[in-house]
Amino acid sequence: MKRLVLMLFVVGVMMSSYAVGREKRQTVSYTHKALAAEGCSVLYSVMKHDSVYYVVVSVKSDRMKFQKEPRMLIKTFSGKVLELKGTLFDTDASSFSVDVGDFSVPMRMVNTMAQFKVTREQFELLREGVAKVRLSTLPIEHERTFKKDKLGKKLYNFYLHQMNKDISF
Repeated sequence: MKRLVLMLFVVGVMMSSYAVGREKRQTVSYTHKALAAEGCSVLYSVMKHDSVYYVVVSVKSDRMKFQKEPRMLIKTFSGKVLELKGTLFDTDASSFSVDVGDFSVPMRMVNTMAQFKVTREQFELLREGVAKVRLSTLPIEHERTFKKDKLGKKLYNFYLHQMNKDISF
């Protein structure tokens, strides 16, 4: 009985420390596997530089990368469409191999990152929830449709958090 209580306590502490760490990072992500070869992991965050707010998007995939002039389309659940033009930060690729039995399978991972300028009014629209997002990636465009909001409200809350950091300094 004591072991069970101790294990539950340890699991609770681990989960709460994970939640605290996640709160500090201020990121929201999802994994998308439309086609097995084109699967990707996408991470969104909000940052402020000077007095301008940006949504920073990072895509990890086996081949997808942002175009030279990135573009992001967002459709809210109310049907409004936002077109955000961005700036390419970085794209890097790493190669490695995975041993499967007696064979070594070569793998490649591409990390690409871009920032998109977002106004206060656009953040207000994001609060309605994101129904669909499209990123201008190569060789194919990344597009994801959501049945319920996973991005909009969180990005809006990250924006509020960035605003409050300046006020509470």
